[in-house]
Amino acid sequence: MPRVIPGALSALLLCLGCGRATLDSDSLVNGDQPSPHKPLNDAGSDGGAQRDSNTEQRDATPSDYTALGDSSAHEDTTAVSGAPVELDAGTRGMTPVAPDLDAGASDAGRGSAAPVEGCGSDARCDAAPAEHACAHGYAGETCDECDVGGGYVQWPPEPTTCVPDPCIAVTCAGLGPCHLDGKGFARCDCDNGMSGPKCNETWAHFTPPPSITDVRFDALGNGWFYTTRGLVYWDLNGTPNDTSDDAWQLLDQDHSLFKSVATDSQGRLWTASGSTIRLLDDGGTPLDPSDDEWQTYTFDTYWRSQNYLARFRLDARDRAWLIQHSTGGVKMLPELDLFERAEIPWITLFSGLSLNDVAGEGDGVWLAAATGSFYVDLGSDLSDEADDRWIDFSAVPLLADKHVVTILIDSLGGKWFNTDKGMVHLDDGGDPFDQSKHEWTLWSPPSGSDSSGDGPIMAFGPDGSPWLGLPAGSVLRIDGTAPAPQTEYDLAATSLFRSFTEDQRVGAISFDPEERIWLTVGGELYRFDHGHTPTDPSDDVWIRMGRPQFNANVVEVHADPNGEGVWVLLGVPQISVPDDNAIYYVHLGEPENAFDDVWIRYYDELELGFSWNLYGFDSKGILWSRNDNLFDPDPARHILMNGGGTPLDASDDTLAIYAARGAAAPWPNVVGFDPSGVWFEDGYLDYGQSMTDTDDDLWVALDSFKPNTMAVDATGNRWFGYRGDAARNVGIGGALRSFDDGGTLTKTDDDTWVDFSLADGLPFYEPDYRFFNISDVQIDAHGLIWIADGSDRSETTSPRLCNLDDNGTAQDKSDDTWTAYLPAEGIDDRRIEHMTIDGNSDLWLATSGGLRYLHVER
Repeated sequence: MPRVIPGALSALLLCLGCGRATLDSDSLVNGDQPSPHKPLNDAGSDGGAQRDSNTEQRDATPSDYTALGDSSAHEDTTAVSGAPVELDAGTRGMTPVAPDLDAGASDAGRGSAAPVEGCGSDARCDAAPAEHACAHGYAGETCDECDVGGGYVQWPPEPTTCVPDPCIAVTCAGLGPCHLDGKGFARCDCDNGMSGPKCNETWAHFTPPPSITDVRFDALGNGWFYTTRGLVYWDLNGTPNDTSDDAWQLLDQDHSLFKSVATDSQGRLWTASGSTIRLLDDGGTPLDPSDDEWQTYTFDTYWRSQNYLARFRLDARDRAWLIQHSTGGVKMLPELDLFERAEIPWITLFSGLSLNDVAGEGDGVWLAAATGSFYVDLGSDLSDEADDRWIDFSAVPLLADKHVVTILIDSLGGKWFNTDKGMVHLDDGGDPFDQSKHEWTLWSPPSGSDSSGDGPIMAFGPDGSPWLGLPAGSVLRIDGTAPAPQTEYDLAATSLFRSFTEDQRVGAISFDPEERIWLTVGGELYRFDHGHTPTDPSDDVWIRMGRPQFNANVVEVHADPNGEGVWVLLGVPQISVPDDNAIYYVHLGEPENAFDDVWIRYYDELELGFSWNLYGFDSKGILWSRNDNLFDPDPARHILMNGGGTPLDASDDTLAIYAARGAAAPWPNVVGFDPSGVWFEDGYLDYGQSMTDTDDDLWVALDSFKPNTMAVDATGNRWFGYRGDAARNVGIGGALRSFDDGGTLTKTDDDTWVDFSLADGLPFYEPDYRFFNISDVQIDAHGLIWIADGSDRSETTSPRLCNLDDNGTAQDKSDDTWTAYLPAEGIDDRRIEHMTIDGNSDLWLATSGGLRYLHVER
């Protein structure tokens, strides 16, 4: 039988209840607990008598669940704590029980019997004959040893507590020995490099390498890189074309949504994000953070609640420029010392413009706006717009068809415009208004720097060399000499990378037709190409796609079925205006270059309103979202978008609004798609041949319960996963349910519902059924039903993942086989947000601790 150890007390119960050990009903022994009150000849326990599987279940609480058994009852068992454990239907009806390790803690968990003559002062035996003296599982003259021959092992190491040895139930397919790990889980040392109780599993855990998002240099010529994992100081050691003698230090791991970094004329470092600006005093030892002092300046209440920081710039005059997220224009502070004021005296400029970037120069400022590119001389009075002088460069041929994203000014006064179609350089001869002196150039990296793509330029070094951002997240220094050498600064290639290995939450995952993976990590959009070798990281390519709005999180992603791009939903942590949450289509340019991608905002094109969810594509290729039109009397609505394969052109799209017709819930979610229609919380919709014609719509009420997710198997059965709470699913028979409509969706009298709960083998246990949470259900090509647990739990020993093989007979539980994946190297205790299955039937998990991959050799 599967042996479970007390290190998993609350969860190992689950593994027995759901595990996949080919067990029969004779595999469990009721009450075989290591207790001194239960000698082998005790009445009511024959030391090996086996309980029939149909024995009445006893009531059990999480604290008294334990798996025990007679060591002689092991037959062809494959259960392993911490890896998949399997159990067939023969054990159904049994409530596994576990040793009560809390009882008698003073005597190492063996009870509190009084000393008995001849048994030692710490009595672990009784006055029975010697051959029956020790409690079951114990051995030795004073019963202070574990009965290894009887299938028991000491766990935990101290004090001496004997429990059934989990390795007895694990064969490792004859490919290696089994041992107990530091948590008491059984582990196989597989000779074939795989893992699991059958040595047939391959797990991989993917962490995106840190990307560099901003770069500045101090007076000594050393770099300050802001990355997706924090602020890094990079000592170039005077040799910017040689990284072998460099040193690094991670100074700040504040993972704010966006960070800018800047240095002032005194060489001081400034960072900014959200609603704060921070000044660093490194004590003259940037490689030693122990003496660092940070001074923080926080914006007023309005800034904190409404206007997150989008850009923070310092110019050569130490003027500070800030662009807000939610309002137009720019805030300027003419002197850095003014940060010391209780209320920072910002000067608001150009409030009617939506700005992407600013670059202060002389008495004025360069602007990259949604409507074009400008230079403005601010005159003698900064707050008086009447004396401003403007010049518009929007009609300049090299800028006319381009969207300017950022503006930089080099040490020689050259202006550099990063655009969506490359980099443009301007030499204005020192006079922005005298266009006769202006020379415009479309700039590309010199020959030999082809790997840089089209930019963008992130900074200029003290020697004037441009530093370009690369799609994979590193930066490339370009030396202007010929032939042009280049030096790549890659955080992932440094010893510092181990400081960045902490897990990051993956919220969504999707495959495109090229089998590249699109995922959201920390609110950023990433593209991951594993080269069709998920377990070989040498050919992996990560591209950080970023986001078009600073402070906006990418929360959902769905690859377009036509392979032209992806659809994403952006959201902001605090809602300030109705259109903050918006749907974008990302049209892809070159495969390994994120800089020529085009983001199209569909709120502007189609007036979708506030977008709550982006559900993906149904079987007819229609994209579904849930939106809120604040001017609609019925705000709950779902939008269908049919662009005929032209997502770049919204003019031929068809929109249809589907409110919650007859639904009990005012905000119904789309649960899933099947070949015939769309499932909501409250029912099923087949919209027929026409999305806009409601006459051919078919609505079917589901039942009184509200599912969270669903999938359809090869026989047409629908499998629904539920989330439990008092208002929604009171009285539900199981967190997983199968639905057979009898071939007639419109008739309910021939419907068959089958509920699966803990008693049936579903391993996700909560103290109260109100709190179960099936976050995702997927079905692979082999018919296995994969079920993910999305609960937030503090304990770390319960399964998060399992599968059910129903042998194609959803209504017959007798031939079911469950496999539960306990916390282990692969899945540990992380919450599973979402699952998807690739063309090889391999499982990919988006979890609160990163992207995980599971391959099971069949």
